[in-house]
Amino acid sequence: MKLTKLFPYVGSPEGKQSNNKGFTILFAILAANALLIMALGIANITYKEVILSGSAREAGHALYAADSGAECALYWIDTLVVGSTTTPSCDSTATGGVLVRNFVSTGPITFNFLVDTNSTAPPRCAEVSVTPEFIIGADTFTRIISTGYNVDCSDKGNKRAVSRVIEVLL
Repeated sequence: MKLTKLFPYVGSPEGKQSNNKGFTILFAILAANALLIMALGIANITYKEVILSGSAREAGHALYAADSGAECALYWIDTLVVGSTTTPSCDSTATGGVLVRNFVSTGPITFNFLVDTNSTAPPRCAEVSVTPEFIIGADTFTRIISTGYNVDCSDKGNKRAVSRVIEVLL
């Protein structure tokens, strides 16, 4: 009859007890936390990129509004006379034109007006100031300053309002 070992001896290598209980769960939790931190970092970067691209889009709308105001002023620069009762309008059709409102002639030199885009998109506006006798050194210019906004003129105080300025010297 042959004897078999049912239980190893205490001093033998087979007799040591393992202390690795729970290591797998700990490793899984650490790996899940690392993946969660990476996912939150990527989500944060993505959110900031979306905000930045939206800001760039709105800045483009403000620039287009300023350009519309400057072009309208260039169109009317020869037509308007100081003290004139004519209210300028640039393509005031019902589809996508711009309407000039609040035309003010302030004294013999400067006149100001607001240009509102009349389209189905959110309204944009531009404040335009024209100074016919603007002097730089020995030269006299006509100066147009058009400030465009990505919002309606009544909503310029909004914290999301973006403005862009175009200056034209003739």
